[in-house]
Amino acid sequence: MTNTIYDLDAWREQALEALDAQPGIEFQPRPGGEIFTVPHPLMLDDAKSAKLESASGALAIATVLLGSPAAYARFVAAGGRAGDVMMAYRVMQQSVTLDPTLTAFTPWSADAHTNSNLTSSTVIPASVDLSISGGELLSPVQES
Repeated sequence: MTNTIYDLDAWREQALEALDAQPGIEFQPRPGGEIFTVPHPLMLDDAKSAKLESASGALAIATVLLGSPAAYARFVAAGGRAGDVMMAYRVMQQSVTLDPTLTAFTPWSADAHTNSNLTSSTVIPASVDLSISGGELLSPVQES
């Protein structure tokens, strides 16, 4: 019997390809301006996942997903909002599930949601306020 050894980088790429997904969603709040990327939930490293789990509120979550308070400030200054980041992440988060055999990806469905064995460890609750208060970062996330 031959054991299969997976190259995790290639496996992640294949997972995204099977989902017909990109590594993230890119935003350009102003034509010709800076491009910001919200990473796909499957592409988060453990450090970012841990920060995301401890983040509270849309502004803090958006800050973590964009990478830093400085990146979030640039995003807001360019016309972006925390709600944009939250919607992008939620769309990506809800678009994937893995079948129980770990061999085939399937589109999200109501049944898959309750039985999923491949979801982000952080779920953005529907109750999170997606609004921005004057564009200020109310719950800054500290960079380490």
